[in-house]
Parts: sequence; structure tokens; C-alpha cells
Amino acid sequence: MHAIVLTTGVCAIKALLPALFGWILPKIYKETSGEQSLRRQEYEMKRTLDGLSMIDEFAKYAKLQRQLNKVQEQLTEARSIRMSHYLKVKLTLKYVVQVIYALILLIIIWNYKYTPAIILPSEWTVPFGSIASWPTEIAGGISISVWLFLLESSSRLIMSKLSLSDYSIK
Repeated sequence: MHAIVLTTGVCAIKALLPALFGWILPKIYKETSGEQSLRRQEYEMKRTLDGLSMIDEFAKYAKLQRQLNKVQEQLTEARSIRMSHYLKVKLTLKYVVQVIYALILLIIIWNYKYTPAIILPSEWTVPFGSIASWPTEIAGGISISVWLFLLESSSRLIMSKLSLSDYSIK
């Protein structure tokens, strides 16, 4: 019973972590006050530029256009720096979670390899009973390896149906 609770809990946490990271990371890496200031400047410059006649006030229009281009360049640079850092953190988290998850599963499989995760009546497991119970070879038993496979498959299916996979770290 301990093995089934442990594996189910680990798989549930692993399934929910990408959604949690996908919800938290955008809040951490939101637009900075400097970017907001640049965006406001860009908006004001565009409004001013729209109010000027390019033919009548060419010098003023050209100067404002150059300033607008500079602000847009600074805004693009700030966004790209923020997004590159965001992607680095996102990928690092993804691979750290995968490594920790794999290590935990290896430890669980190693410690519980001869203990069935769950024992069902042997007639319920009839054509696949020996495969499902490998390496325990207990009639009606479902081994940890098979149980983990079933949990992984079902958690992926559930997460895709709940559309939480939109937040996952891909």
C-alpha cells in the first residue's frame, strides 16, 4: 500500500509541476517598469507623430521619427533580454525536474521491485497477469514498473484533456 501511495503522489506532483511553473514564471518575468516606461514613450511619440504633417514640419517629424526608432530599438532589446532569461530558467527547471523525477523513480523501482503495487483478483488480470506482475510473479499483482507506466500514461492524458498542458514546460 505504501508503494502505491508513494508512486501516485510522485506522478501527480510531476504532472502538476509544469502547469505550476507555467503559471508562476510569467508572473515573475513580467514587463519591467523600464519597459512600461519605454512603451508609454513609444505610444506618446506615435500619437505626436500622427498629429504632425510630414510635408509641413519635416525636420520636426524626422527628429521625432529617429527618437521613436531609438525607443523601439531599446524596447525590443529589453524584451529580448527578458525573454532569453525566461527561456533559460524555463529550460533549466524542466531538466532539473526531469532528472529529479527519474532519480526518484529509480529509487522507488529499486526498493519496491519485488513488491506488487496492488494485488487484484487473479481472474481480473487474465491474459496479461504474468506481464503485469513482472518481476514479482505474484498472481494478480501489478508491479511498480507497470503501475508507473499506467500512472504516467493516465496523467498525461488527464493533463491534456484539462488543457493544463498549455502551461507545461515544453
